[in-house]
Amino acid sequence: MLERIPNINTEYGNNKRKSRKLNFSMFDSDNAAVKTMSTDSINLSPAALSFLRLNIFLKEFTKENIDEYSLIVNIDKYVFRTKVNVGKSLYTSSQPYEIINYKRDHKEITKASLVLSVFPGFLNTNSENEKLAIRYFDIVFERIKNLSIVESIERQESFAIKNLLDGIQDEFYYEISKLNTHIIGFLDKHLGIDLFNQLTKLKVPDNPLIIDKISTIIL
Repeated sequence: MLERIPNINTEYGNNKRKSRKLNFSMFDSDNAAVKTMSTDSINLSPAALSFLRLNIFLKEFTKENIDEYSLIVNIDKYVFRTKVNVGKSLYTSSQPYEIINYKRDHKEITKASLVLSVFPGFLNTNSENEKLAIRYFDIVFERIKNLSIVESIERQESFAIKNLLDGIQDEFYYEISKLNTHIIGFLDKHLGIDLFNQLTKLKVPDNPLIIDKISTIIL
């Protein structure tokens, strides 16, 4: 199915200068992008069209290897990056997400990012067709800004990460579960598979989400 999707110039996929700014080590791959899908080719994919109805804009969809796909989507002022392995390892490993926000302040642009490990079965079965609200992302990224950190903090190093979700943990978790639901739903529709129903059978752990790293960089 991917073979029929043409490579199309996109802001993130083919602009090398901007691409480097979006790169993050956990998403680096030795495999070249096989095929890329953008909102310009939306008419070729009902799955991508369903993303648009949810106000999710697909910027890049890449097949990394036989079972692994990477996605970059925009929701409002945020960039979301993830990799999903649709093979057996999906059920035994966490799913990485990087959430990026760019903010201009006078002449400077600050890139803030939040790296998460999410249990793949952390889904919301009632929100498959519900638009994703991001109000609690706004709160989290405002807290990241107020930390005034230099470059990055990893979860092993600081209590700041543990306190990042104080008072809003349930709400933030709910938004992440909806995001994960939409990502898995897109893959099901586009690839003609049935990950969603399989993943809903998994027992969700008490802590389905881990904040691995937060960072801020002046560009």
